[in-house]
Amino acid sequence: MPEANIISALSEHKPQLLAISVTMPFHITKVQSLIQKIRNSNSLDTVKIMVGGYPFELVQDLWLKVGADAFATDAKEAVKTANNMIFK
Repeated sequence: MPEANIISALSEHKPQLLAISVTMPFHITKVQSLIQKIRNSNSLDTVKIMVGGYPFELVQDLWLKVGADAFATDAKEAVKTANNMIFK
């Protein structure tokens, strides 16, 4: 999905959390760019961002390097992490 569409959907729906899954390592730069744009938007500054997927399992702390708030290794962990992020 293009960055502009994601930003638009976030602005329209005002979610508390965005979860991004990455399959291919070459998409990491796109994820980092998207996260940066979200962080630079005053209207989206409260959106928490969680990432997951194969590249994040390969490189320790990659989720921190791309600017995410959290990382999950699978769907079950993602739900638990999301609940902790939203309801703490």
